[in-house]
Amino acid sequence: MLDAFGGEDDLHARVRSALIGALKLDDDSGDAKLKSRLDSKRNLKQPVFILLDGAGLSTDVLERLRASELFAGVNFLVLTGEAGAPGLLPDEAVLKPLLKAGFEDKVWSTYEEICYAEFKLERA
Repeated sequence: MLDAFGGEDDLHARVRSALIGALKLDDDSGDAKLKSRLDSKRNLKQPVFILLDGAGLSTDVLERLRASELFAGVNFLVLTGEAGAPGLLPDEAVLKPLLKAGFEDKVWSTYEEICYAEFKLERA
């Protein structure tokens, strides 16, 4: 997941770098090689996803990222957390979980308690 970024150019570079890593290309691979590999994935109907943290992301930046010819066919998933990011995405693009408010926090809390209990057992 790509989190906080320094600006639009930084975000573009980080997406490019993440794709190069995920597609197992050399770090010095050019844009043509990256685009070719992404086109191949798309032609084989193998989706490519990039997770973005919604914090600091604007609609304009997201639209320009999606419109980039280099990233054609890349699916960008924006993680906004329980609070959401009003106005960032159209309503039809937002996945709404069928979970009660606070459920996610409860799951993580329970998970943490279980892991801590297992850790204590291992050390005993």
